[in-house]
Amino acid sequence: MTRGYLKTGRTRTPACDIVAQNPNFLTLFLLYSDLGHSPTEQEADTFLLWLVCFGRQRFQGVIFGEAAFEYVTAPDGEYFSRLERFAANLPSTFRQYSSIAECHIWYYSRAVIEFKLQPFLTHREISLLKSSKFGDTDKSIFDEIQRNVGAELLQCDTLTESRRDYLSLQREEANTDPFASFSIGINLIGYANGVLGLGEDLRAMARVLKDMGVPMSICNVALSADHASSFQSDMEGFFVDRPLFPINVFCMSAFETERLRLRIGENFFHGFYNVGNWPWELSQFPRIWHHAFEQMDEIWAISPYLNQVYSDSGKKHVHYIPPPCRSRSYRESRRAAVRIGCQHFFVCCSFRLQFVHGEKKSDWGDRSI
Repeated sequence: MTRGYLKTGRTRTPACDIVAQNPNFLTLFLLYSDLGHSPTEQEADTFLLWLVCFGRQRFQGVIFGEAAFEYVTAPDGEYFSRLERFAANLPSTFRQYSSIAECHIWYYSRAVIEFKLQPFLTHREISLLKSSKFGDTDKSIFDEIQRNVGAELLQCDTLTESRRDYLSLQREEANTDPFASFSIGINLIGYANGVLGLGEDLRAMARVLKDMGVPMSICNVALSADHASSFQSDMEGFFVDRPLFPINVFCMSAFETERLRLRIGENFFHGFYNVGNWPWELSQFPRIWHHAFEQMDEIWAISPYLNQVYSDSGKKHVHYIPPPCRSRSYRESRRAAVRIGCQHFFVCCSFRLQFVHGEKKSDWGDRSI
């Protein structure tokens, strides 16, 4: 039995055939291998696993078929999947553990999140983690992961329900009904790790969806240090490299949504129901940017005022959707200082009148009253 081709229960397509029969796979292999020939089984095995862990995020137009999915998720000796074997033997991670049980804990609590492999987890792997004992204890490896890391691995069960959707994102027609092709759920797109208001908008919406049990994924848009600070979000267990569900909610400005569309192409837009959860503060939306509305199926306005601004811009499907707000304790002394009684619900919102795209900041708006 070769390392690249493992028969388990039913016949699986060899890696070299998977690559050779997929024009995009073969093109990428030839461009980046410099070998000038069809891949051997070992070369194809390494290429497919590299593509899932690394190349998939760079080449988002590449679609994984069922044969490729079954290949990379198949068990491989003592490893629960070929992907686990590949990640465990990368030079940067090799020998960070002393037993296969510790390897399982490292892979399913850290590597899966780092490489955004949630869509490639299977129910078989979850079951193995729950049934495999950790050392001489009565606890399972799954229990140990939950205790030590707090990884929300159960959410992977939700994500695997949509993995067939993930494998078939490509649409033949622009007007394909996304609700007929996907499992119902929501993709939140924006600055999930960003220390800024737009990032908190996304995180607040994610908490609401999580509390309500709505299937979701998060497509994090990285920000440079010049624009905002970043931190490790507690939502990283939901991070994916491309949308999994039929509904996209863009938690960013209209301008940055357009920038994202130009940078990644139609991969996040075509065949989805797109919602612009776009903030705006002035009485008119720039006419020169009205074309951005055409990319959205509907717009969410965070206030009745903004709802009117967007409606006046000619967009038909505008809805007033108040932002999620968690109730927190307040200090009466601060309220008294500005003569606001405890019986009133008070929201502080500020912005700098000297507005410059990419540089808008507030000097005091983060100070809660």
